[in-house]
Amino acid sequence: MKKYLLILLCTMSSLILLTAEPVQAEKAPQVSAPSTQKESTEINNNTDTTEPTEKTAKSSDIPKKKNANLFMECPNALGFYGNYPLTGGITYHRWFNTFGLRLTAGGWANAKTIDYNIQLSLQGLVFNAELANWCIVGLYINGTIGHRGKKDYAYYNSTTSTSHYAYNPYEYAGIGIGMEFLFLKHISLTTEVSLFGAYPWELLMGGGGGFKIRF
Repeated sequence: MKKYLLILLCTMSSLILLTAEPVQAEKAPQVSAPSTQKESTEINNNTDTTEPTEKTAKSSDIPKKKNANLFMECPNALGFYGNYPLTGGITYHRWFNTFGLRLTAGGWANAKTIDYNIQLSLQGLVFNAELANWCIVGLYINGTIGHRGKKDYAYYNSTTSTSHYAYNPYEYAGIGIGMEFLFLKHISLTTEVSLFGAYPWELLMGGGGGFKIRF
């Protein structure tokens, strides 16, 4: 009887050992699998968060282009301009970015005398700035060529008791500096100082100014 009990106990213990080994083998892969999934999701989250920050930083570093001439919002101007020695008249001005063009013509006449002029001026913008929301100032180099014609009193003939008048043409070329003040985007005031050479030969200092409406 004792032999049968020993045999039964041995067989039962061997069965318990055989059944316990596969249970431990099954538990091992179940524990390691979720840890790898968590690590992969953490890596993906880190890469997703860093990419948009780099893109936004690069886009913010790109500088914005600025217009070189603040007067280009209203580049055309029409008004009055006068200077010495060419006198002046009605004027038209146009900015082409930093390059400017001005045409001026005027004069007066009566029964015996006449005085007229025509001018062409070119400007190169050196500097401009916005002093306030309603005021812009600009500094430019100005070059002018022009023609002035005058018919005025020449001499008096005592024998015939008559006055004689003569026509005298003058040609001018000058270079100088000028400033433009623009108020409320439309009201333009200019002032200039120039050195002129004239024919018949003469060298003289001149100056001028104008009032225009920009549009």
